[in-house]
Parts: sequence; structure tokens; C-alpha cells
Amino acid sequence: MRIRSCLPLILLATGTLAGPASGQVPAAGFWQELERAGSTAEVNGLVPARELDPELAEGMRCARRYAFSHDRADAYRGRELLQRAAARAPGDAFRQFALGAMLVRGPDARVRAFSDPDEYFISPHSLAYAQGVRALRRALALDSQLGAAALELLQLAVERGDSALAREASAALGRTPATGTGLLWEARAALDRNETERALLLSDRARSYGADVSLSQHTAAFALLQDPSTRSAGVARYFEGVRHLTGEGAREYFRAIGAIVGDGERAAWATAGLAERGEWLRRFWEHRAARAGVTLEQRLGEHYRRLQQARLSFRPESPMSDGAELSAIALGVDPRRFGLTAPGLMLMRHGDPQRLALLRHCQFGVAQLVKSRRAAGRLLDALVPPDAAEHAGDALVRTELPGDMRVVCMPGGDGQLARRLTERTLHQLAAGDSYEPPFTRRLAFVAATYAFRGPDDSTQLVAAVSLPTNAARELADASGVLTTRLSLILVQDSTRAVARSDRIERSQLPTDLLAPAAPRGLTLLHAMLNTSLRQRVRYRIALTDSTGEQAGAIVGGELTVPEFDGSGPRLSDVVLAPTDVRGTWRRGEVVLSPAPGRVYRAGEPVHLFYELYGVGEGERYRTEIRAAPERAGPGENLRAFVAGRRNVVSMEFVETAGVPHEQYGLQQARMIGTEYLSPGVYRVRVRVTRLGTGESAAREGLLEIVP
Repeated sequence: MRIRSCLPLILLATGTLAGPASGQVPAAGFWQELERAGSTAEVNGLVPARELDPELAEGMRCARRYAFSHDRADAYRGRELLQRAAARAPGDAFRQFALGAMLVRGPDARVRAFSDPDEYFISPHSLAYAQGVRALRRALALDSQLGAAALELLQLAVERGDSALAREASAALGRTPATGTGLLWEARAALDRNETERALLLSDRARSYGADVSLSQHTAAFALLQDPSTRSAGVARYFEGVRHLTGEGAREYFRAIGAIVGDGERAAWATAGLAERGEWLRRFWEHRAARAGVTLEQRLGEHYRRLQQARLSFRPESPMSDGAELSAIALGVDPRRFGLTAPGLMLMRHGDPQRLALLRHCQFGVAQLVKSRRAAGRLLDALVPPDAAEHAGDALVRTELPGDMRVVCMPGGDGQLARRLTERTLHQLAAGDSYEPPFTRRLAFVAATYAFRGPDDSTQLVAAVSLPTNAARELADASGVLTTRLSLILVQDSTRAVARSDRIERSQLPTDLLAPAAPRGLTLLHAMLNTSLRQRVRYRIALTDSTGEQAGAIVGGELTVPEFDGSGPRLSDVVLAPTDVRGTWRRGEVVLSPAPGRVYRAGEPVHLFYELYGVGEGERYRTEIRAAPERAGPGENLRAFVAGRRNVVSMEFVETAGVPHEQYGLQQARMIGTEYLSPGVYRVRVRVTRLGTGESAAREGLLEIVP
């Protein structure tokens, strides 16, 4: 976590910059006036006391101006003037502090990103860093009560991840009166030592001493989110800080997520006002959670656990190693801007620091990827584009290495394909982030979605889940009570809109399913969601145990959310359901059990349900229902004929519309006979045509027949 240097917080919170030994009251007063200035124009307009050393005053002015402009000319000019001022009075603690602060905040010690100056990394090998630390130590040696110098040193140690320097700075800070800002940095130092309970205690104490509420709540949330047992409290503290967001708090919140923010999101944040940024943060996490198919609490907790691990294990070094330079060039982003190494960036984005450990060239002169086998269990791993593997054929070589690594390279000289493989893979690594709960048991289930007209011009989506008997028994407790969490989630990336329904359901399994030799069957679960989203959306269906993390699975894909208003007849989705199962889902006057994955024996009747909209009372319409093989070749038709089956079910009838329901329209519940169907998969198509105008609508469903 990178914390931007903030002089106003340090100086104003400590009350005085120098103890009695320094005697530089005019200098301290002018420094505080500079820190209260909110722009370069205000900085330039301030007039120092007449008795203040002109070079010292101008050096401080340059230092403050650099905080706004990030202009190296201001930084270097300020450093030069403050060095001369400190040399003229080597025993003045305040001058040493001012020089040290300028050095450690300048462009040589804090290397900033061109695209966003608020993103930077500490360069401990720079001369400015060493000189700045030495000047701050000298200031404390001259005046042990100079709290601002101790606090500057502690901030630098926390940002750098230097535990020895942090202990030294904490000891120096302990000799000065407690302040809210000092306690807050002590809390962050405790987080660096993985002392989350102490960090929480210090952040709460900092608030009582007047620290920024958003900063103290963010630090407390950081500590609480490390433990799943306190995660709910951590989420509450996180958004409590969001409600009290300040300018510095907003920067702190954003820096914590900077490694997973996309370019469009970054631009939206930059243009948002302070009041809008609180809502931006909530929508950001709602979108991330929805995209992963988990709760906001799960996704937020996972992010801050990754962040803590990355801060403790993957701090950047400068200068970079050859491998780190190659990774940064290949990814198109320098991970140091987020205070991380390349493995740290992969940990933040995908939960696996070895997702891309190294990019280099193998002995054949073409691209080679070294990756973690944990990333996926498929043949080449999800990171390798499927079309690349398909076209590479035998030229693609997979070699197992000791440990948890895998090499994928392409010998033989197909450089163009190798480059395409590499570019596609790196693009996937560099863009976005991912998360899936580490389920200890993966549930096997079948799911489907159905669209109907909802209230107030919305669309109602129904998720139906079929859970096999063995999976249901594993989830049930000793008394046979099954507790599940079923989530139906829609995500529209173009608008960042999210709609979701999360439902915890408890049901008693039938006695026959609890027997040692239980019959094979399905437990049916349903979730409903009314949405105003339209056009193409991503959907996620998550079925887990009550904890949401031990047993479960998440499936998804894309769908087009239909609209059911407008002129002409409209049809809902077609639902096929068994007749031998007690209805578990009610819609209007109809009760049945949608059972995705259910197969039917020849001759077994099947419920067919759909709704018709846009047809007024008294209007006449024709309905055509046809079940035909999904893939009907000449051989299949011949075999069906020899077996005495027509292999097609077809019905057609004309009806007069009754009074349509405001939401459900005309509900149509029918029965399909399957005695003439051979084993196979059939496409059941329903078409309704309004007589007189010829307008029609059609929908389809799949039906599988087994011997």
C-alpha cells in the first residue's frame, strides 16, 4: 500500500515542528502557512517573516510548490536552497528536517508514474534517499522532541517496507506527544509486522486523537479484512470511511485498488468529485463481486488479503533485475508504480504470484512462457488462447519443471504464431483481475435461465438449478436439512451496472434420498431477479453451502435480456418440466418444477409452459408447437421409421385470447407426448401468429429423450 506524503497532516497534527531547542518559530510558522495553501498560486502569494532566512523561505516554498506541480525544477531548486540553508546552520534541527523532507519526497527518492504522479515507488538506492534519511536522523539527534521528523521517518519506513527503520522511527515518535496522525502511521507499521490486532487498536485510538476519519477507518478495515471471522466488521468499517471521505482519504482508498483498476475506471475516478467518489467505490466493488459471482464481502476481503501478502512479500527493488525489466516491458506496465514487483502484481490481479513468473526466449529463439500449474487444470492453462493451441498442433511443446511450474514454448521457428500466442497471453494477464473462491468441494450441478415479463416494464429472470442426489446429501446436515446459497447475478460491463439476487434456502430432503442406496434424482432450486438491464449482459449463477466458500461452484456466460413490451405478440422463454415432481416454482396460476439437465424416457409426458404477451382480449391467434431432432440426418430418420416412430411431434391450433394478466399475459401450460420420439436431443419450437396481421413470435427449448 503506497501512502502519498502529506505534509499538512504531519505538520498540523503534531502542533509544532520544532521543540524549544530549535528556536525557529518564524520558519515553522511559514512552513505551516505553506501547508495550508491549496494551490500553487496561494503558495506563491505567501510572504515569510522579515527575519526568516530568504534561502530557507524560498526552499520551503519550492518544496510545497512541487507537491502541486511535480515539476522536477521546483524539487531540485528547493533541494539546492535548503542544502545551503542547512549548511549555514548545521545545529538547527528544523533546517535539517526541512532538507530531509524535501529529499525523501523529491523525484529521486520517490519515482513517480508519468500518467499519475500520485503513483510512485521508493528508490532506496538513490543518493537522495540516503541523504534524506541522514538529515532526518540528524534533526532528531539535535532535537528529540521534533515529532515531525520522527513521523516523516516512520512514513518513509512504512512505504519502503523497512522494518528496522520503522522500529527506529517508532521509538523516536514515542518520545513526542501522541497525535492522531502519528498513531495512524504506527497502526500501518503494525500492519507491516502482521500485527492486525494492534493495528486495529492504534487506528481506533488515532481517531480519538482527531485523525482523519476516512483514513483511520480504512486502516481499521485493512486489519479486520485479513481474518474471515472479522470480515463483515471490516466491510462495515470500510464503507464507514467511504461515508466520511476526505481528499486524502480518497487518495488512500484509490491507491489500495490501483493495481486492479482499468483505464476507463481510472478516467472516471479522475473526473469524479469527492461526493461522487464514495459512490464510485461502492459501485466498483459491486461490479467486481458480481463479475466473480461472489458477494461484495468476499471480494473485498480477498483483495485486502492479497494486498497484505503483496506488501509483505513483493516489494519492488530498484534498480530492477533483468527478469523484472523483461516482465515490465512485456506486460506494458511497470508494477513498481503500484509499489509491487511483477509477481506481486499477478498476485493482486489473479491471486497467483507465479501466474507469469518470467517471459524470455528459449533456445529456438521463440517465445517461452513460464507459468503456474495452479492457474487452471486444463491442458495448456486458461492463459493460453485456445486458437493458438489449436493451430500450433504438434509444434506446441509442454515441459514439466520441478515444483509448481510449467514451460510452454514453440520450437521449430513459427515466430508469427509464437508472437501472437505471447501477445494474447500477456494482454490477458495485463488487463483486469479475477477471483474464484477456493472451494474445498466443487458441486456438480446443471443450471438454466428463463426470461419472463416482470413488474413495471422490467424483465424477470429465473435461474433454475438441478442438484444431483449425491451432491445434495453432502451438503445436508445429519437430519437431512439442506442449506444452500443461490445467487443470480447480471453484469453489464458497458455501463458497469449490476443486478443480483442472493437467496439462502433451507429445505428438508425426502427420506428416500437419505437412505444408503438412495435413488438417483435431482434437487431443484430456483432464484428470481427483476431487472431493467437490456441488451447483452454477463450472468453468473453461484450455488454454494451456507458459508459461500467451502462447497460450491459458479457457472455463467452471456445472454440477451429480452423486452416484452411493444406492439405485436411476444413470447417468454419456453420451460420444459417433468410431471412426476411436485411443483417447486410458482408463477401466477402455474406451479411446476423447471429441471435443467433432466432427461425423459420415450413415452413420458413433459410439461410445456410459456407466456404470451401483446395479444388483447378477443384476438385470435394460431399456435404451432413442433419437437424435431436437433440434428436430424438421413440415417437417424431411417432408424426411427424402422422402429415405427415418426421422430417428430407437431401440434397446431387456433384460439381466442381471454383477458390477459397485467404482468403474466396469457399463461399457456400444455403437455407434450413423447411416445413417438426416438432417443436423442430435440428442439421444441413454439410459434404464435396473430391472425389478421400475420405478426408472430417464436421461442425454443431443448428436450432429451433416453431409451
